[in-house]
Amino acid sequence: MTEIWYSIIGDITLDTVRDLVSWINGRVYENPIKLLKLFLSSEGGDVESALMIHHYIKALPFEVEIVAFNKIGSAANIIFVSSPKRSAVKECIFVLHEGTNTINNNTASLHQHEDSLLWMKDRVNRHVEVISRETGKDKEEIEKAMAETVFLSVEQAKEFGLVKEVLEKLPISQVAVR
Repeated sequence: MTEIWYSIIGDITLDTVRDLVSWINGRVYENPIKLLKLFLSSEGGDVESALMIHHYIKALPFEVEIVAFNKIGSAANIIFVSSPKRSAVKECIFVLHEGTNTINNNTASLHQHEDSLLWMKDRVNRHVEVISRETGKDKEEIEKAMAETVFLSVEQAKEFGLVKEVLEKLPISQVAVR
């Protein structure tokens, strides 16, 4: 059984989803996987893409450990909480806030704007539901934190239920090559 490592660094986009899923799917056919160690540092990004990664990780048939470093913002929190085994390096910060949305056609009909608003509300609700479910916090508490834009130190994120373990260093093992 093999331990594999992957890093997500930067904005969460559809390309992030494609790259992660393609890479993991490629490793599955090389060797049986025991553990995926995912290193994560991101300001956030597209909530829908983060939800895709969240559900993909939850559905994997092997253990996943997620390690945060530097900053976990916005949609990256959705990815971070996708594993019960999640840790963060002590200087990492976490940011909970409402996402921003762009309406591409500002001259659209009222019906189209209403559809866009429904779409945006759905993404916010799914974001809140995931964080609430995985941290054990009430949805109202998550909504309040996101509406106020909350910055959490790693210790505060642990108290909040996001982080399970605070690390001094990244858990990177070195193997001698012969």
